[in-house]
Amino acid sequence: MENEFLADADFLIALYSKNDTNHAKALKLLERVADFFRPRIVISMLVYGEVVTILSQRVAQKTAHHFMDDSEQQGITVMAITQEIFRFAQDIFRRQRSKNVSFVDATNIALMQNKSFMGLLSFDRDYLKNGIRLFNP
Repeated sequence: MENEFLADADFLIALYSKNDTNHAKALKLLERVADFFRPRIVISMLVYGEVVTILSQRVAQKTAHHFMDDSEQQGITVMAITQEIFRFAQDIFRRQRSKNVSFVDATNIALMQNKSFMGLLSFDRDYLKNGIRLFNP
C-alpha cells in the first residue's frame, strides 16, 4: 500500500465544510499528501456513509452529492470491510474507555493495524491513545 493514506470522516468533512474549525488545516493536510508520488486516499464504506450523511445534514445535500462525485473522479478508494476487520473492530470498540470513540473509529484503528497505510488523515486525538499514527508532515 505504497503512498496510500487512510482518511477519517472528520478530515473529509472539514475539507467540504468551510465553516468547520479544521477547514484550513484539512486543506493544508491535503496539500501535503499531494506532495507524495501518486498518493491514494482510501476510506472505508463506513466512513463514506458517515461523510455523506453528515455533509447532507450539517452543510447541504448538494455538498454531499459534490463529495460523492469528487470521490469518484479523484479516485478515492472505497474499501469494503471484511468479516475479519469487522470482528477486530468489535474487539477494539469493546476495549475503549472513551465514549468518544465510535465504531467507525474502531474500524479505522483495525484497518490501520492490519494494512500498511502511510498514515491516517484525521484530527481526532483519540487515535493517538490507541497507538495510531496520524499523518502529520
